[in-house]
Order: sequence, then C-alpha cells, then structure tokens
Amino acid sequence: MDTQEIEVLQKEYDELGDLIDKLRDDWYNKYIDEHPIETHTDSQWMSDYSKHMMAFNEDEGNLILFKRLSFIGKTIRMNKSYELEDLDDIGTLFTMEDFIDNCNCGGFIDYDGFGYYATENQQSNICIYPSDIKSGLYRKDFTHVKWYNR
Repeated sequence: MDTQEIEVLQKEYDELGDLIDKLRDDWYNKYIDEHPIETHTDSQWMSDYSKHMMAFNEDEGNLILFKRLSFIGKTIRMNKSYELEDLDDIGTLFTMEDFIDNCNCGGFIDYDGFGYYATENQQSNICIYPSDIKSGLYRKDFTHVKWYNR
C-alpha cells in the first residue's frame, strides 16, 4: 500500500471518527434534554444514562460504523511506514510472542492500554492493540511490543 492510499484511508478514518463523535454527542444531548439531572438521584440518573449509551453502542447502524473505523485503523497500522526511537522508561517491553500469549488468554484487552511495535532496543511510532492480535491483523516485522497499561 503506497503513501497516497494510506492518506486516503487516514482521511476516511478521521471523517468517520468525527461522525461517530457527532452521533454520540447528539445521542447524549437528546438524553440530557429528556432527562434533566435535577429530576433524578445521581445514581438513578447514571444508571439510566448508562443504559441509554449502551443502546447507542449496540445500535446496528452504529456497530457498522465502529467496525469500519476499527478495520481502517488496523489497515493503516499494518501498512504505514514507521520511525524508531530509543525505548522509554515508562512502559513494559514484551517479546511479540509473550504479547500475543497475553492477548490470546485475555490478559490484555483494548481497555487495559495500548502498545507500540518495537525491537529489543527501540520502539516505533505505530500503535498495537490486543484486538489487533485477536483479529490476526498485526505486523510480523517487529520482535517486541512496548506496552503501556492504563
């Protein structure tokens, strides 16, 4: 995949992300308009709000958008060129094999954090997520992952 194709995908990714943000904001504002917080206890309002947002996340049309966004992000990460820099002192360096094992056994999920593709001595500027491993869409040209837990 050449640079121009990646730029086209990046543009679609950014536009889709903006659309999802707008839809989520509209969904949220509709809830706020229909359920003023003053009319509920804090815990009841949060419980109702959580159910309302769950419905947004489970909406079939929104799921299609989420899946497309995820696929485009993975495709970009699989194909874009990278830069390397020295490892920092913050994250944890895993061999790719150990990272894959942790993802496959459920030890790491996307909510836990993210990593950067790496070598034994350097890290790249390309993110990797546990869902990349689970989907099989991850780069095979790196030996390590620098992992950053939340």
